[in-house]
Amino acid sequence: MRRRNPQRYATLLKLRKRKEDLKSGEMAEATRELHNAQAFQRELMAYQREILDRARTDQGAFDAADVRAVHQFGRYLSDRIVSQDAQIQILRHKVTTTRSELEESMKDRRIVEKIMSNARDVVNQHRLKTEQREHDEVASIRAAIHTQKRQRTVNDHG
Repeated sequence: MRRRNPQRYATLLKLRKRKEDLKSGEMAEATRELHNAQAFQRELMAYQREILDRARTDQGAFDAADVRAVHQFGRYLSDRIVSQDAQIQILRHKVTTTRSELEESMKDRRIVEKIMSNARDVVNQHRLKTEQREHDEVASIRAAIHTQKRQRTVNDHG
């Protein structure tokens, strides 16, 4: 099997991590925007209810101009609530899209980490095989030297 240098993937891993960090930041920002838009819509709805409740309780105290002004303001608030709802839908889509991009980025990073791990394993296996081969050579040489010494000893005494 071809040896791989796990360090050559280090830059790629840094890039993947950076991309993941950026997507995570985008996700946080999109989520924050969505929550703010929803909170603003709730405030508009509460204010609209308050205006309508106040208009109902003060029915006799208003003249025609006041009634018209309250009605127009109520329509304005309704229009703002509808536009805010549209904005919320856009932001929900943005959050969903950003979440899927973040998940894809995380998946890419895990793939690079797995490749690096596999490359590191291949390098370690190769190193262990090389070390074993060297140990075997040293053992063979020692055995050959020992055999030669024995043969010299036998030849010298024999």
